[in-house]
Amino acid sequence: MKTIGNIITLLIVGLIILGISSNFLISEQVVRYFVWAGIIFSILIILLIGKLILSNGSRYRERMKAQGKSPLTGIIAMIIFVPFMVVSSFYKGLPVMFNFIVGKPEKIVVTVMKKPSAYYSKWCSGGLYLSEYRSFTNNKNVWC
Repeated sequence: MKTIGNIITLLIVGLIILGISSNFLISEQVVRYFVWAGIIFSILIILLIGKLILSNGSRYRERMKAQGKSPLTGIIAMIIFVPFMVVSSFYKGLPVMFNFIVGKPEKIVVTVMKKPSAYYSKWCSGGLYLSEYRSFTNNKNVWC
């Protein structure tokens, strides 16, 4: 069980790194599906880990008791940390991975909503805010 958990953790972290490091716009309609899939998957992970932590005789519970701490602290941290990591990996990482596997180059026409004050015409020194892409981290990652 520990090996499966480590593999899932490595996949999630790898997808987050892939999503953050790539310059990629995701369709606003598609983003919703990936976010909901990430939320559902993170709920499943939280329920599974919570069951393992709260079961009598679990190693985590015994370690926390030996240190004089409550297992509730770890559960609260897990409830905050797991959804953030899982939804981030599903939201940014999975679309980028699928694009690398089955995607093809496309051209689209977009509207520039605003540009940073450091932006100047000869060289592009920053991202452009696009009005068609408003989702978190999906509206300013067009770099020249």
